[in-house]
Amino acid sequence: MVYNNESRSWIRHVQKAFALLGLSAFQSRDREAGKALLERLGALSPALRVRSRPCRTFSNAARFVDTFLHARSRLGLEYWLEAIDAAG
Repeated sequence: MVYNNESRSWIRHVQKAFALLGLSAFQSRDREAGKALLERLGALSPALRVRSRPCRTFSNAARFVDTFLHARSRLGLEYWLEAIDAAG
């Protein structure tokens, strides 16, 4: 999956914070703690509240894990240009 790097930068910050807190995608209590933290931060930050508005992400465990708890690698433009060129 390829995502818009700029529009998802806030998600990378949340992912890093969750990793530093040791939250696991495999523990329901960790997922609930992550949701509670984001909801509390959203109450304090209008910008975060607007960004995290799609409630379906919060109400669906698989979507929440996919968005905030899965590791992602960031591949630069050069990688994609080389891969496209190699594919012909």
